[in-house]
Amino acid sequence: MSRPAVVVGEIRARIADGRLQPGDRLPTGRELAAGLRVGAGAVREAVTELVSSGEIVCRQGLGRWVATRPPGPRCMCGCSRCCSPEDEYSWRR
Repeated sequence: MSRPAVVVGEIRARIADGRLQPGDRLPTGRELAAGLRVGAGAVREAVTELVSSGEIVCRQGLGRWVATRPPGPRCMCGCSRCCSPEDEYSWRR
């Protein structure tokens, strides 16, 4: 199993067993890397996957949180809640 897959699996397990609840802030990348004994790159890759799947929300400079809504279609700006596909053109301008 790849190292990013280990991180993804651990975060999903924490969410599934209730150690992380919707709205909870995730540990920092450094804390995750140290705790799981993986590199920062593996954590970044895992976070990218979890954000893409809608399981966590990430805001640069603010942190990462467990999504409060079930994963669904993502909007054009990447947040999964404010835009519809019809808004794509106006968002890109």
